[in-house]
Amino acid sequence: KELVMRWKDSVEYMNAYGPSESSVIATAWTYREEDMENPSVPIGKPIANTRIYIMDTHQKLLPLGATGEMCIAGDGLARGYLHRPELTAEKFVTNPYKAGEKLYRTGDLVRWLPDGNIEFLGRIDDQVKIRGFRIELGEIEAQLQKHPLVREVAVIAKEDKQGEKYLAAYYTAEGEPGVNELRAQLLQELPDYMVPSSFMQLDELPMTPSGKIDRKVLPEPEWQESDHTVSSPRNDVDLKIQKVWQEILGIESIGIDEDFFRLGGNSIKAIQVVSKLALDFEVGINDIFQYPTIRVLADNIKYSKDRLKQFVYALREATTSRENGVPGVVWKMRESLKEYRRKNQGYENMNLSERADYRNVLLVGGTGYLGIHILFQLLQNTEYKVYVPVRGTSDDEALERLWAKLKFHFGLELDRENVWEDRLCVFCGDLTQDYFGLSRERYEDLATNIDAIINSAANVKHFGHYSEFQAVNVEGNERLIEFAGTGKKKVYNFVSTTSVGSGWIEDQSSIMFTEYDCNVEQNSDNYYVMTKLEAEKKIVQAREEGLDSNVFRVGNLVFDSNSGIFQENISDNAFYSLVKSMIKLGRLPAIQDKTMNFSFVDEVAKAVVLLFDRKNLINETYHLFNSHQVSMINFATLLKQADINVKPMPVKDFTEYMFDKYDEPETEQEVTRILVHSNVFFEGTSKTLFMTMNRKTDSILQKLGFEWSRLNSQKVKLMMDHVKKVGFM
Repeated sequence: KELVMRWKDSVEYMNAYGPSESSVIATAWTYREEDMENPSVPIGKPIANTRIYIMDTHQKLLPLGATGEMCIAGDGLARGYLHRPELTAEKFVTNPYKAGEKLYRTGDLVRWLPDGNIEFLGRIDDQVKIRGFRIELGEIEAQLQKHPLVREVAVIAKEDKQGEKYLAAYYTAEGEPGVNELRAQLLQELPDYMVPSSFMQLDELPMTPSGKIDRKVLPEPEWQESDHTVSSPRNDVDLKIQKVWQEILGIESIGIDEDFFRLGGNSIKAIQVVSKLALDFEVGINDIFQYPTIRVLADNIKYSKDRLKQFVYALREATTSRENGVPGVVWKMRESLKEYRRKNQGYENMNLSERADYRNVLLVGGTGYLGIHILFQLLQNTEYKVYVPVRGTSDDEALERLWAKLKFHFGLELDRENVWEDRLCVFCGDLTQDYFGLSRERYEDLATNIDAIINSAANVKHFGHYSEFQAVNVEGNERLIEFAGTGKKKVYNFVSTTSVGSGWIEDQSSIMFTEYDCNVEQNSDNYYVMTKLEAEKKIVQAREEGLDSNVFRVGNLVFDSNSGIFQENISDNAFYSLVKSMIKLGRLPAIQDKTMNFSFVDEVAKAVVLLFDRKNLINETYHLFNSHQVSMINFATLLKQADINVKPMPVKDFTEYMFDKYDEPETEQEVTRILVHSNVFFEGTSKTLFMTMNRKTDSILQKLGFEWSRLNSQKVKLMMDHVKKVGFM
């Protein structure tokens, strides 16, 4: 970019791309001022008699904005490599889109821009695999370059003293952007495992004689060669924590005032730390985020000898007692059940056919897993015009991101769906910013047009910094409540979670939690649940001040019931991680109680769209989860029918097995994951039994012709085929 700006007024500036295998030049770009908003200078469009294909690893064409390999075909292509038939066969392959023609696989990562230009992102050789995740370094570099102060970036994979790989970022900048600032920007767009552990600002990046970044001579990350004064442990607790940190982070000497995350820690390493400390301390994963130094962590956790063993056995006893005690709990709740049924009678003769006279709907969180399915349902089954804010640097980039999601989940192409062109308005917007990051004029214009809001945006991670959850789940909710009252009055539809009915209530062993309940004095240390409940309380308060709103509490979202496709960041999902670990161990607890919930995402989205615009259903709360729950034993049977053998074990034997295998290297990761995603490392989660009811919601949906699908062997096979296809298992 610096070269372009230096020469653009003196010459006609062109940027050309092409390997020797394609007669030197394959694409070319001529300077245009509007293109300078892109993170990097485009490499242009195909020249005459040249065709460019951007494909995934299965040689499928990719849509706008999706990263893939550039492949070249046309008259300029070489015949191959002299005397190297194996390499020729590898690189010059049959063109699947034109019979009798070859195309050249460049090994370069690129993506289409909306105007037909191509953006170069890096080499496939730059792909690395870290902790089981395949990572494209060029994608991280492209996101870092979006920061207004960052000029040049190089991200490389390094290896720590334990032999584990981690990411290190090097950059030049105008000024000194903070590391936390850069990390936060990446976390908005990328999963945690793609955020570098180390950031180092340099005066200039080293270059090779050919003008490329010389990655081999980049310096060691500062936190690995630090010679600062180390604050020594004050006591045995400090010393125990220090030893675990040094083992997990691979650093010889860590002071008690050093920040875990600045030393290269991340959510994966936080889990590893807690799994070690949990043997002797009452500690949760969020404690590492809340207390990121040894000093403050030691001051805020309690020592408890054999704590993990006691907790695992308590989990076993709780599971057994719940299986045996549910009928008794139901009997105790009979009066509450009568009251619940009485309230539900008010919906029996309600006219549900009348629809609100909406024209324009604002869908927030439209690129999320549930959000993209809600969008698809709105476009397929209503006539509304849908406005979708998407984070990005421009409206064009926002559009690219959204269509990349539609491509992934539904196989849709931007240029083939013109039928929706007048009904889909995608714009660059950010829920965490005032006025959604829009100008005041554009914000007010939007407020004048919109009739109803659907908010499916959320930080759904299971651990992290509380402020990250607060920003989206609470403050974003408050901005939308304010927006609902700006200009004309709008109906606000908020997507929440049935998990707000979980945790513990002091001196209460069980409770029935219905659509009529919200704040029942429940407590939780899960930040996602805490902030969703806080958001719901804000909505209840706003209702008293005149807000018309509905709350949709959704259950455990799983795959699309028709395709088996799940969310792109599948590794972040707790339920799928739990299933993966049990399959890898070949064992699961033989729990007979039907507690496994498979709420198919397409059906949840369909239910939201069926309900949100019913004229006579305002200020309602719904529980949207699949009523046909299954037991662990049922699930094992369905897995076997899909040719996956997992042995059900009595709960007592299963807990003994987990504890025995806890410290064994071959099984430690899987056992830890099961304990983590069974909420063993969240305090108090099993103190109160919540019986979450959905009869009100189901009866309304049935009147609208909606039924939940049952999990069967065919659907389990779809699920497993997808996880294998994307490399999750």
